[in-house]
Parts: sequence; structure tokens; C-alpha cells
Amino acid sequence: MIYTTNQFAFDPQTRTFSQEASTLNVKHLYGRLPSGVVGLQLKNPLTDEVADFRYMGEDIDGEGDVECWNFVPTIAGVQGMRDIVGYRLVILND
Repeated sequence: MIYTTNQFAFDPQTRTFSQEASTLNVKHLYGRLPSGVVGLQLKNPLTDEVADFRYMGEDIDGEGDVECWNFVPTIAGVQGMRDIVGYRLVILND
């Protein structure tokens, strides 16, 4: 699935894109995914560049529920959007 950068909130200090799962309509994320899978693509609508992001794991709360899913750019994703090095993408489980 390709999402655009304008579908996410962006924190420039932490270099993090974030959004709630229900807003993105990503039902396939509910549960646990194997680490390292390519999870999604992020497109910059100003430049039309697309970066692949791989799933790196989830944050779990004290009750064992998933709080969020964490993604980082793949090597190929970085080649597609060089400015995205060091960024991360978080989808919040709402």
C-alpha cells in the first residue's frame, strides 16, 4: 500500500511520521508481524518520490496490547528518497 506524507503527522525533531491505524484503514496490521517485512510505501506528493518502509516491531503496553507498529526505510527506500535516512514511521493502535 502506498501512503502519502501528507496522511501523517510529522515531528521534525524526532524525524517521525505518525498516524492512527483507523485513519489509515490498515486492518492488516492488527496482531504481530515478522520483523523486517516490507510493510508499506511512503510517497512525497511534492516530488513523487516513493520510499519502502520495513516493519521493525511493535511497542507493547503493560497489559500486553500493541501500542504501535514501528517502520524504518529500507535500503531501496533510502535510494528512492535520500532525505529520508534516519526517519521512522509509526502507526498507532487506536
